[in-house]
Amino acid sequence: MTELSIEVGESKRHGRGMLLLLIAMFALPLLIVVAMHQFHWHPGGTSHGQLISPPRPLQLMELQTLQGNRFGTEQWKDKWSLVYVGWRRCDNACEAQLHDLRQVHAALGKEIGRAQRILLVTADGKDENLARIQAQYPDLTILTGPIAGRLAGQFGSDAPQGSIYLVDPLGNLMMRYPPGYEARGMYQDLMRLMTYSWVG
Repeated sequence: MTELSIEVGESKRHGRGMLLLLIAMFALPLLIVVAMHQFHWHPGGTSHGQLISPPRPLQLMELQTLQGNRFGTEQWKDKWSLVYVGWRRCDNACEAQLHDLRQVHAALGKEIGRAQRILLVTADGKDENLARIQAQYPDLTILTGPIAGRLAGQFGSDAPQGSIYLVDPLGNLMMRYPPGYEARGMYQDLMRLMTYSWVG
């Protein structure tokens, strides 16, 4: 056997080995997922909010902020939205929730730009209380009016008054935090989502 034929044989074996390695690399994750599904095994880790399963796509629409600025569907995209649905007005309990939301948002640190806070109320935009809240929280988006009421209806009337909702960067309603939620838990959920999500 010549040296050339030996080299060709070794090259073929090396090529086959590389091919098998590549197949294994692509097949192994798939096999793991199938096994997890078959044996009903799910990784550990819990969320602090109530998961909405499956996530519910919102019918987003053209809205207007308290300052009269347009708030279109694109403003929901690419950001995680923490939404408080105040219905007709924002009372004392609502204001306390907004304060907690501000603390959670600020705690995100360098990730703060990936989330936004939204107050959704059907009250008239001339409500003096809303103007005061806007002055207190300039980076809070306040959406008002009848169209805001139509959007608010999509969040579900079965949830306790004062719930906070998490909308993902694709416009899906995915989690709810009832009144009395733990702010630290919401922060942990958000950080986990931002770390592992490929959107927003």
